[in-house]
Amino acid sequence: MITLSSTYSTFRKQCHPLSPLSKPVSSPRNAFIIRTSLKPKLSFNSLICLSSETESITSRNFYNEETEKSNCNKDQEDAFKLQSHNLIDKELKVELDALVDELKDSNERGKRGEGLLFAQLLVMLLILLPPLKIRGALELFGTLSITTGVVFTLYGLFSLSKNFTPLPEPRKNHKLVVSGMYSYVRHPLYGGAILSGIGLSVLTRNESRLLFTGILWWVLEKKVEWEERALIARYPEYEIYRQKVKKFFPHLY
Repeated sequence: MITLSSTYSTFRKQCHPLSPLSKPVSSPRNAFIIRTSLKPKLSFNSLICLSSETESITSRNFYNEETEKSNCNKDQEDAFKLQSHNLIDKELKVELDALVDELKDSNERGKRGEGLLFAQLLVMLLILLPPLKIRGALELFGTLSITTGVVFTLYGLFSLSKNFTPLPEPRKNHKLVVSGMYSYVRHPLYGGAILSGIGLSVLTRNESRLLFTGILWWVLEKKVEWEERALIARYPEYEIYRQKVKKFFPHLY
């Protein structure tokens, strides 16, 4: 034990450059050999572990940088959204204040349709909270619809007389009829059929009938297009009549 310690101390003194017992290095090659022999030797597994740790540290640093960038972008987006919301709130407040000032203007009161607005709000309130229940309203509506449809049809046939044809193309000896029921609507027979279908659907509470009535309406619209195109070609004055008189229902459509 004493021999080994003394030998190690002697070796250190000889190799240390400041030691008085150290021997001068004879050549650079010998110096390289001495320095190389003093370096610790690393195994292959140690190098792999060191490389893995280095990659792990690099990955963690990269992840931390990306996380910081993402958080920074998110903070910027949140700040932009907050600024946008504040701007919208300010603009909305300005608009509401301007509307309130216009409504408070006493010089224009009674000239802007306040009565109609009051009637609208009152009816909407009655729809939400009806003060009474009306029974039999659907039956009454259905009965009136069927009756009106029958009247339209019979009066229209009477007005057409010998000019009647089931086809959309007018007859060869056809005469333009704009009197009688045709002074109220251009196609009373079609309007009567639609009204009768609606009334019958309501009275019987039959959704299928109502659906087919809607399909019938669509078919009659196509038939009217064909018929009026032929009438305008034969009677140029029909265009003026078409602009003045409604199609199926007086004053409505």
